[in-house]
Amino acid sequence: MSELRADTITASNGTSPVTLTKQSAAKAYWSAIGTSASINSGSLNTSGLTDNGAGDFTVAFSNSLSSANYSYGGTAGRPSSTDITSINLQSFGGAILSGSYRYKITESNANVDNAYDGISAIQIFGDLA
Repeated sequence: MSELRADTITASNGTSPVTLTKQSAAKAYWSAIGTSASINSGSLNTSGLTDNGAGDFTVAFSNSLSSANYSYGGTAGRPSSTDITSINLQSFGGAILSGSYRYKITESNANVDNAYDGISAIQIFGDLA
């Protein structure tokens, strides 16, 4: 069994450090509404959201991960009910970086993919630097 390593990040309210002792603990998470291009309150280890264009976002981490070999997962959706076939969330093509995560949201409607500024909720798992 591997040894658990304690990683530390600063609490969002600035009062004290927070220790993440389990390797399986999320090292960053956030939710955002693309049309406002801002992260909702209650996020962890995020310092900003950049809107790179329709459906294309980059979240900067407050504390970088030890490498770009981390795991990510999440979901995307529409803030209101519509007849959209599906909404997809995927990593943006190109290099994965240890200090930020770039992702793309698209919608499929009548077999046509379009960029979409929807709701996203993403989690990052890995080791902090």
